[in-house]
Amino acid sequence: MISTNGSSSVVWTLDLHAYAGGTPDGTINTPGPAVLHAYDGATLQELYNSSQAGTRDKAGNALKFTSPTVANGHVYVGTANQLNVYGLLP
Repeated sequence: MISTNGSSSVVWTLDLHAYAGGTPDGTINTPGPAVLHAYDGATLQELYNSSQAGTRDKAGNALKFTSPTVANGHVYVGTANQLNVYGLLP
């Protein structure tokens, strides 16, 4: 997902390697959190990820084929057990 304010952009991605469910070889994954990453759209340098602030920004268990949604200054991430909403801190 890409968001922009007209002069700069942010590329949003999700790390879903710990998705809840089975693996291609028939085993079962141990579910773990999805990790939201934000990259500068011009340089692709990482600006933020949801695992860098301890448990404050930790998402719910990853769900395969999920993508972040950007709307009204927030990033929404659906997980296996909750909806996470990210935005600027007050």
